Amino acid sequence: MRIGRIIKWLIILLLVIIVGGIAFLFTLDLNNYKTTIQDQARNALGRDLAIDGDIGLALSLIPSVSVQGVRLANAQGLEPADMVSVGNVEAQVELLPLISGDIRVTRLVLQDADIHLQADDQGGGNWVMGAPSEPAEAPADGEPTIPFLGDVLLQNVNVTYIDPAGETYRLGLDEATVQSDSLDSPVRLAATGTVQEEALNVEGTVGSIQHLLDKAPDWPFEVTASLAGASASLNGAIADTEGFGALAADITAGVEDAARLGALAGVTDLPPVPPLSLAGSASLDGQIVALSNLAGNIGDTAFDGNLTARLGEAVPAVQGALNVGDLDLDALLPPGEGGGEAPPSDGRMIPDVPLPLDGLNAANADLALTANSVTASGITISNIAADIGLTDGVLQAVLNGATVFDGALNATVDANAGAQSMGLNATYDAFSLGPLLASQGLGDRVTGTGNLAASFSGAAPDLRALLAAGTGNLALDLVGGTLNTNEMGAVTRGLLQLMLPNVDSGGVIALNCAVVGFDVADGIARSNGILLDTPLFAAVAEGALDLSAETLDMLTRAQTDDVAGLALSAPVRIAGPWSAPSPSLDAGAVVGGLTQGLLPGVEPAGLRVPNVDPPSGGVNQCAAALANPTYPEVPGVGALGEEVDQIREAIEDPASALEDVGREALEGVLGGDGGGEGGGEGGNPADAVGDALQNILPGGDGDGDGGGGGVGGGLRNLLGN
Repeated sequence: MRIGRIIKWLIILLLVIIVGGIAFLFTLDLNNYKTTIQDQARNALGRDLAIDGDIGLALSLIPSVSVQGVRLANAQGLEPADMVSVGNVEAQVELLPLISGDIRVTRLVLQDADIHLQADDQGGGNWVMGAPSEPAEAPADGEPTIPFLGDVLLQNVNVTYIDPAGETYRLGLDEATVQSDSLDSPVRLAATGTVQEEALNVEGTVGSIQHLLDKAPDWPFEVTASLAGASASLNGAIADTEGFGALAADITAGVEDAARLGALAGVTDLPPVPPLSLAGSASLDGQIVALSNLAGNIGDTAFDGNLTARLGEAVPAVQGALNVGDLDLDALLPPGEGGGEAPPSDGRMIPDVPLPLDGLNAANADLALTANSVTASGITISNIAADIGLTDGVLQAVLNGATVFDGALNATVDANAGAQSMGLNATYDAFSLGPLLASQGLGDRVTGTGNLAASFSGAAPDLRALLAAGTGNLALDLVGGTLNTNEMGAVTRGLLQLMLPNVDSGGVIALNCAVVGFDVADGIARSNGILLDTPLFAAVAEGALDLSAETLDMLTRAQTDDVAGLALSAPVRIAGPWSAPSPSLDAGAVVGGLTQGLLPGVEPAGLRVPNVDPPSGGVNQCAAALANPTYPEVPGVGALGEEVDQIREAIEDPASALEDVGREALEGVLGGDGGGEGGGEGGNPADAVGDALQNILPGGDGDGDGGGGGVGGGLRNLLGN
């Protein structure tokens, strides 16, 4: 009986305590503790905490506490004054679990919040608070108590972030929820809002909180998101829940407007790109990121492949293979819109754009790229197979057997960031020149089947300096086809008229063969063989191009089959800047070689035109003629040799020449008839030589006293006029 009474009184006492406690709580005004709360926060955070509104308490078995008008000060010297301001905070906590030490927050609401974050260039930011005066003690078992958050609601929360460079990024959450039934239950996520004024939506489910606390492997996640017209989904698991160093997921993504998405990251110069879609698998294993079974589209172009990136090394390394279908860059990246202003021009044809060789140090790579076709600037390259190797700033890219305008293109590009050097070796066999020129808007001025071999290497910081300092060579041969003089420019037509004054070269001329060769050194490209053959004429050229000054100095000569006598035209010089060269007759080269010009030291070896055999299948007869030249026998050439030398002496030393060369000799050799007033009857030899020298230049009238007409006639035969 006494035990029963004791129990009875204990129950009564407990009820009194509970009722008294509840009564006390109902009469408790938490606003009286604002100062204490603010002081404790200042001591813990090193920042002022202000509570401008009321602190409310709603009692039940799951009581709730609300606080209005909370402000946390910003770091000293930063704006705005408050780093965080919150209109309303509300929390509901279950009482009974507190008895056993569990903290269960069934509902947490954060409304009307503005958060301002600003990073510094030391890797920190205004979110770094002052250290607590005393470190918190861990529970006796060494494990912290993790509160359970059942339902978290964020409404009208705005976050502003300023990076060390001063760029500002804004996130606005209209509403975001995180919901879970227990620590062992999956967590549901949802959010709507904006990023830099672009719409954001997120939905998904992740594994339980207890799964993470137990550090169990394969924590699952399934999340979809959309932003600025782009969407992505991830479905996989985190294998390493302790260090989060391993995961695997299936991914899908779609981008409607890459420029719109790039603008969110501060990239404003992206060109318009068609919609992009991608699907595949992604994995992370330590510092190794792998993308496998990739498949997608850029516009109408399909692609697939596999890529692996090693990020843990001093220099990241990428390897893999990527295959592309038919890629039309002209359609994907149309010129004009959004391209910005053209860079200023200094009137030069070779730009002084920097060579981005230092970028080769950013990563190592071992990539295999294939494509059915790639079209750029009107040129379509098919059957592309390229290997790219990049190691410690040394690049080698190899293109194997691509098809371009029916020809086979093979090329190797070498570059070295340390040496600031670049090199190219390329061969282009059996290509169709006509369609290639037409694709660049040059019409059908030249057609035929060509072969090209080129090599070049040099070290310089920009393209213009590279060409001015490098060495290399170029060889082009062409067989079959046509020359359409109606499609050629004024300079070329004028050149033909000067070279072929007695031949009607208008219209379309059949092309038998052509060979063009140059050696490049010290910024000068010197010809090592230029020959062109048609049914109407054959022509040779010698000279050089100055790659630094962008000038040229070339001497050309043509030989025809239907002009009597020597059948050689006067040499024509083409000189001046590349942008506006001018052709002119250079009769001085007949007897004195190429005179001093823009490129001193360019001296032609007689500019004799070799015989070219008739066309034979695909064999380049011009190349054979240059390799083993034979020259046509022209009547009078042998007899003229000595006299031409004497005329040269007359130019250099007229008095000495007059002692050895009489008027009769000049008349006989040069075909003059002595028809001048002094001809053959004691005329003055000095007058004869003077008339001869006058007629060396085209346009001399040969009418001077002393047999000038005879000398002029002979020289006009020599000049082909």
